[in-house]
Amino acid sequence: MQQRPSRLRDYLLISIWAASSFLLSSEITAQQDAARPQPPPPQDIGAAPGHLPKVHYVPSRAPEMTYPLWIDSSMVLNADGTINTSLVHPLAAQNIEAIRALPREGACARVGAYFQDLAIPPRGTLEQAAQSSRLVILGKVTEKAYGFHVSTPGQLLRVVPEEVIKGAPRDVPAYFVFVPIGIFNLGDLKICKSDSRYPEPPAVGDQVLLFAPDQPGWQQDQREPYLEVEDDGGIVTIHSGGAVSLPKRFQAPPGTPSASPAKEEIVGRVRAAVKEGH
Repeated sequence: MQQRPSRLRDYLLISIWAASSFLLSSEITAQQDAARPQPPPPQDIGAAPGHLPKVHYVPSRAPEMTYPLWIDSSMVLNADGTINTSLVHPLAAQNIEAIRALPREGACARVGAYFQDLAIPPRGTLEQAAQSSRLVILGKVTEKAYGFHVSTPGQLLRVVPEEVIKGAPRDVPAYFVFVPIGIFNLGDLKICKSDSRYPEPPAVGDQVLLFAPDQPGWQQDQREPYLEVEDDGGIVTIHSGGAVSLPKRFQAPPGTPSASPAKEEIVGRVRAAVKEGH
């Protein structure tokens, strides 16, 4: 496995901290700023009805932030190849520059898994994931795009809910879900982002099971389409042919009867776990 330069590791740690702060600081900030008039929240860019936006802000989660949570790869660079600092946070820009400086392996700049310590309930099994989640959804992927979640490269899915297995759905027609995996171009650079902990990403037309744990600021997010599933334990891919791709943590040992589960088995286990947890 390629060793990243220490500079990149430093930037990744900083950017992960910045992303975590971005998502978790809203409650404290809202109390501190309640007496001050707030400017209007920034608006998404390229947000056509029924499609993913090119740039997505989450003002209800972090009203003090003027930078978006999601940036499509087509919006990251200016025409001269420099980073678009009107959209990219300065710390994220440093991280992206470090990725651009990586040595090429074949045609790719290879970026592996980012590790972070998240304060979420344990979900080492499919059943734990279902029981510890506030919202569990079975939905269909209708669109996907490649770009950056703050500074993490990957893909954004648009998921139309087909069944709410647990919890109360938000008042949105579809959810946006980020998966830190993908191969895409950033200018003349091909980025190859991998993370072996995650299931195989879905194609358009595939289904996904989404597990969203309880989070600060959930109530004010009732009209927010971005759904934070936190890590690899938050998504299961169900391919259009019925085959299931599980995150590594949910997989049975190779050769066991349940090593290649079908959709009916997996969805049935989730429904049963939710019912048992009530």
